[in-house]
Amino acid sequence: MPETLLLAKEKLARSVSMTRKEKKISGDALCQRANIGRNTLYLIEKKSGNARLDTIMNLAVALNVDPCHFFGRDRYSSPSKERIQTFRASVAAKIQGHRTMRALSQNALTKRAGLPWGYVSQIERKSPDLTLDVLDKIAGALNVEVVELLAPDFADELGPIIAAPPNDG
Repeated sequence: MPETLLLAKEKLARSVSMTRKEKKISGDALCQRANIGRNTLYLIEKKSGNARLDTIMNLAVALNVDPCHFFGRDRYSSPSKERIQTFRASVAAKIQGHRTMRALSQNALTKRAGLPWGYVSQIERKSPDLTLDVLDKIAGALNVEVVELLAPDFADELGPIIAAPPNDG
């Protein structure tokens, strides 16, 4: 069952705050490492911030964790340079993969998620810096958790659902 926006924001807030404290990193030091403003961190930790994908990745890099860590999935190591560089494109590809696996058109997903017409097409083509609320709406419309759209490897998330086609020669 997909998480609600509030739950996604709560998970991010709690995890950023706890991880920062466990690693004994001050708010100011984290802001400097993540290249974000102090107000941005304050809003995120108070569940009021609508974090963008780049901000979530910057926080993950600064705290030496994978972005999935913030949403309760700790099985991934800290992000590689390639993962950092392809994060938005990876999220867009996951959205497209989940959409096509469910035989949904871009317009159908757009309507289900309550997004402006053509927005899913734009996401899949341009990989914009999505906000957590948009990601949560899409996750809800696809009936997946936000973390499934953030995970490094799509095949890991789908398990046996996706199999390589047989090689007929």
